[in-house]
Parts: sequence; C-alpha cells; structure tokens
Amino acid sequence: MKTKLIKILFAVMLAMTCTSTPVSANYIPPESTNGTGYNTGTVKYNGKNYNWTLSISIGSSYGVKSMISTAAYVQRKHYNLDVKYNTTSHGYITKTGGAASYSAVIGATNSGIVYCGYSDVIGVKSAYATGKVIGETTSTISAVI
Repeated sequence: MKTKLIKILFAVMLAMTCTSTPVSANYIPPESTNGTGYNTGTVKYNGKNYNWTLSISIGSSYGVKSMISTAAYVQRKHYNLDVKYNTTSHGYITKTGGAASYSAVIGATNSGIVYCGYSDVIGVKSAYATGKVIGETTSTISAVI
C-alpha cells in the first residue's frame, strides 16, 4: 500500500512538472537556447531508486532560481547559479548566487533568486545551475538555458 501511494505521489509530481514550463514567458533572446532549462537524475533512498529533476525558472524582474524536485526523502544542495543578463546600456552582466542547502525533505526545494541589479534588463542570455541530492547514493546534475 505504501509503495503504491509513493508511486501515485511521484506520478502526480511528475505530471505537474511536465505540464509546467521551466522557463517563464519573459523575453529570452534567441542566443539563449543552448539548453532546455532542466535535467533529470536518479538517487537511491531506502533501497529504492527515485528520479529527481533540477530545473531553472525566470520570474518577475528576471529573477532566476533553480528547483530540485523528487519524491525521495533526501537532502538537497543548490549550488550558486551563474546568470548572464542582457541589458540595454550595460551590455551583458554576469551574476552569481542563490546557493541553498536543505535537510531531508520530500517534494520541491528552491535556490535563492539571482537578480541582475540594473533596471534596464531586457532578457536572460543564459543561466547555469547545479544541484545535488544525497540519499544512500549521491547524485549531481546541471541544467542550462
């Protein structure tokens, strides 16, 4: 029964992840299409393998964050994001930040949000994120937009 419930919970989380776009509708220049904005990995917890997803999203004011999502009760680590912004009068600006760590949880966790710092941002040229989950095994993956 418990295994069936975990499978259903994971299927619902996966469906929610698949139906949402990892990158918002904010303007992203064509040169930024170097990645999908997400990646998947596997981690072992209590003898069972679980899938997990690392995704990058762009929110209001071009704030960029990463999200780790899994049904496994595991620790998570969001490493610093590297974000390259396009501005109208400052050229390309690179910002780094957003690292966050979490003790074991189920579901989704987020990094801190990285902002450009200039008011004339017109898009995100690229973003790079790395995440790690720690269970019986450790899994590290990266995502790029």
